[in-house]
Amino acid sequence: MREDNRDIMPPAGWFSDDSGLLRWWDGERWTEHTRASSGAKARRPAAGRESVPAERGGSVSTNVAATTSGTPVEAWSPLTQELDVVGESRHSDSFARIFEGIAIGHPDGVELFNPAILVPDADNPYDPSAVAVLVDGLEVGFLQRERAAKLRPELDALASDGLCLRVAGRQWARQYPGETIFASATVKAPPPGGTRPANDFPSAPYAVLPAGSALQARKEDEHMDVLSPFLASTSECWLAVVLRPAEEVRARSTVAVIEVVVDDEVVGVLTAASSEKLRLVVKHVNDRGRLALARARLRGNGLQAAVTVYCARSVEVSNKWVASVRPA
Repeated sequence: MREDNRDIMPPAGWFSDDSGLLRWWDGERWTEHTRASSGAKARRPAAGRESVPAERGGSVSTNVAATTSGTPVEAWSPLTQELDVVGESRHSDSFARIFEGIAIGHPDGVELFNPAILVPDADNPYDPSAVAVLVDGLEVGFLQRERAAKLRPELDALASDGLCLRVAGRQWARQYPGETIFASATVKAPPPGGTRPANDFPSAPYAVLPAGSALQARKEDEHMDVLSPFLASTSECWLAVVLRPAEEVRARSTVAVIEVVVDDEVVGVLTAASSEKLRLVVKHVNDRGRLALARARLRGNGLQAAVTVYCARSVEVSNKWVASVRPA
């Protein structure tokens, strides 16, 4: 008889109750979970958070809806580190809200790919380097302790400038009738040193070229006086480089190339073939009175260095981006 009744009951979801709030129906019974009915996600005050000991190598909390201040920014480097989020089991309410209105009873569960915000958790009593992971403003867990310790100084630096780091995220959830939601999450984060460039952005107007696959510069050995200071305390860092058209004089010809410039100093040059792939996109930016700024990875030491530019080719940039470059 119970199974027959279940077929005619409403599916799990948020429904209005007599108090004017939305209350979570789990498919069989009303739960204690409520939210505002205005369409905005209800958020529990951060001051009411109850911390619990770490699990699976990370700091966890029963807080279901952390908030953060600061303007979200993208990492300067590509997001190459896929990191597991820990403590998700303590944030089932957050996942229920994130997957609200989505049928998640399939055995394989359901995946979402909402971006995530990585936030320093200065009030965590169990881990001074804790980094909370937020999705849609809701805390879903923490980075593992070892990973958090490496990334935390860069997140603190962003926070001091009123910024926070937005990264790619993946959320998965499954909930069978009458059972608690089972969920997990991962994020794609930058490598150490990749949140911001090691040098300053230009003071002149510029446009950042869309990221793309690698283009290797050459002749870096001729500019070690500029590059070696960046490698004094590390073997790898990320730079904001200006791509500038130039002419390379050869024995029997002059070839159009693109120079790689850091702080008004040339640090390398792209091959003629690579330069041609970027010629139109750099010209488009320059014609509007702006510098063409790109992401670059610097690796090496005081003896030798390699500069790799990560930039979309002219044929790869979208019409939307082309239109977004306004005259300075």
